[in-house]
Parts: sequence; structure tokens; C-alpha cells
Amino acid sequence: MGKMRLKTVAISVCFRAFAAMSVAAIIQGCEKEIDFKYHDIEPVTVIEGALSQTGGCVSITMTTPMDEPMNTNRITDAEVVLTDVTDGKPVELTVDESGDFVSDQGGVAGHTYELCVRRAGHMFTSRSTMAMPTEVTGMQFQWIKMPMIMWQFCRSHSLIIRNGQAIAIG
Repeated sequence: MGKMRLKTVAISVCFRAFAAMSVAAIIQGCEKEIDFKYHDIEPVTVIEGALSQTGGCVSITMTTPMDEPMNTNRITDAEVVLTDVTDGKPVELTVDESGDFVSDQGGVAGHTYELCVRRAGHMFTSRSTMAMPTEVTGMQFQWIKMPMIMWQFCRSHSLIIRNGQAIAIG
């Protein structure tokens, strides 16, 4: 009886070692190095703007090559004008301490606005209509039963499921 148990343990150990080596070989075999070849280009002006009912903010930066650290320095040598096309009222935005162009004059829902940025001999324009504010009339939460296939995904992503229902994310 002792020899039989020893033989079973030896087979079990050999099987586990073979399984571990197989998994390692599969993982090692799936590795592939990808070498991206980025083409260097001259920096491009990036303009980000937002207009709300309380004011407007525009930031101007330059693109950064992929292999260099991100440059978040704001560009401040520009002329930035926001025009309410509906009323014909232009507002020149001024630079604040963080390097953003700002205005405390808010927008009006339903009005069309044009942003004009002049810098280094270039002019950038954009036109948009301010949408009506979204009214939240209510919220609700509902538990749902999840299919078994989601169980494996959720186990690996720290979602706890009990009796077929998601109960916590950890």
C-alpha cells in the first residue's frame, strides 16, 4: 500500500512539473516585441476650450514627440477671442496665472459661439452651439443577475458575486 501511494505521489509531482513547464513554454512562446517607429514631425498647436454658463477657459499647448516627456507648458503669446455669433458680441479672453485664457462672461444655451485664436501668423477658428443644460430628473440603481461567463472575468477583476448577483467591487 505504501509503494502504491509513493508511486501516485511521484506521478502527481511529475504531472505538476510537466504542467508548469508547459504553461511557462506557452507564455514564453506568446511573447513578441513590437517596435514602433515614430516619425518626428514639427510640433502642432493644440487648443482646448470649454464654455459654460459661468465662464470660458481656453488652453493652448504644443504636441510633444512620443519618445519625450509630455510638455504641459501653456502657450500665452496668442490672441484669443470668443464671439457670441447670435448676438454679435466679441469677448477677448485674458491669460490667468496658470497660463489659460479665461473669461468670466458665461455662455447662453442655444447661442452659437465662434472661437478665434491668432498665434505666430496662424489663425484657428471653431464654431459651436451651446447645448441646453441636461436636467437630471431622477436616479435609480438595480441589481442584475450575471451570466456564468462573467463570473470568471469578475473573479479576476475583484468583482464579488454572490448567488448570481454582483455585490461589491474591490
